[in-house]
Amino acid sequence: MALAFMGKVLLIAVGLGIVSLEPPLLVLELLYTLGLYAILSFVMDGPAALFSAVIGMEVSPHFDAPWRSQSLADFWAKRWDLAAGNTLRDLVYEPVQQGRLVRVQSAAQPRSTRASAAAAHTQLRQRRALGSALSFLVSGAMHELQFGYMTGHWSGGLMMLFFVAQVPLLAVERRLGAALQQRGWRIPGALRAAATLGTLLLLSHISFWAACHRYGVTAAALASVRGVVAAGRQATSDVVHSGVSRLAAMTA
Repeated sequence: MALAFMGKVLLIAVGLGIVSLEPPLLVLELLYTLGLYAILSFVMDGPAALFSAVIGMEVSPHFDAPWRSQSLADFWAKRWDLAAGNTLRDLVYEPVQQGRLVRVQSAAQPRSTRASAAAAHTQLRQRRALGSALSFLVSGAMHELQFGYMTGHWSGGLMMLFFVAQVPLLAVERRLGAALQQRGWRIPGALRAAATLGTLLLLSHISFWAACHRYGVTAAALASVRGVVAAGRQATSDVVHSGVSRLAAMTA
């Protein structure tokens, strides 16, 4: 985990260097996304890496290689912002799916007829779809609140759009996957990953990042990160200079 932490620090530094070259907007937004991943991982996984090194216990990471996502379902359920995903699963998705706020231990069920089993399966599928939709709705609402707190402005629904749009996209993805499976077609993993990340990047371009550009969030974030990097560089330089001066004094 410590090596991964240092890799994210390097990713931030390299990203800042590329941003200074003023690449096209979509490339910039890809870099912003990588930067968001690196900064959140830096904040969440940095203390965890220290904690893990001190006590020798493995700590669950906040992200799990989101660039390897081969579907939208994989991205949201298993790879991106796992802490938020687990919270939404426990507080929104599972209560809706089970039809109750508190999980109960499954008891032995009486033998059911084929018709009742089919009806139960249909109801479960509907509850899962509703739970997924409500989870994205709650996530969108929380991001709208965070955006308003940071900027003093409503995003115009752009934050909400990014998350709510995942619901029909996931539905299309499931249907497309089932159709391809029926025909025995297997899409290479690299192509599935490219389609997944490309879809998210294009959607965020017209929603998430559009709101951030409109109200100066990206510019302010870049200025803050550059300030932190500059302060870190200056602190490192001061420490090295002080150490060299003391060594020179000792050997004089």
